[in-house]
Amino acid sequence: MPTTGESCEINGVLPPVITQVASMEVSEAIRFLSRQGFSGKLISADSYKIDYRTMDAGPLKSDSCKVCGQGIYELLNKNNFTAVQSNCGNVYTLRFNEDIFHDNFPGDVIRQNRFVKFISYKEYEMTLFKDGRMNVYGLGDVDDANILYKEIINQVNIRV
Repeated sequence: MPTTGESCEINGVLPPVITQVASMEVSEAIRFLSRQGFSGKLISADSYKIDYRTMDAGPLKSDSCKVCGQGIYELLNKNNFTAVQSNCGNVYTLRFNEDIFHDNFPGDVIRQNRFVKFISYKEYEMTLFKDGRMNVYGLGDVDDANILYKEIINQVNIRV
């Protein structure tokens, strides 16, 4: 765990891990498509230490569990969209319509390319992505994040 307490939401992941996990997923898909079924293994991988552990997940399954025992996936059918999302590391993600990327955004654009803009606004540093997501660094709490969200909507005059 980084000493700052930030997670992969903020810092991303070690690129080789993505390939390793994708390989395991493809192996599971091949097992399934060849009618062998899933392996039923829970895999813990530490790519940095080159340490892999597996355990049989079967005993963890409970018939009384709505998800693993009864196959009821309520959360997958729920709309979890929130305009303001708290992340770890005192960072908040604000979600706007993707048009905001091309609008006259308040603050100073420090640098940009066609996918992302790094913006300084008041005492905040922001990363605005082309899809309308914006990570804001330096907010105190969710109330501050909601106030900033409304302020930006009013200044840019956008639809959400």
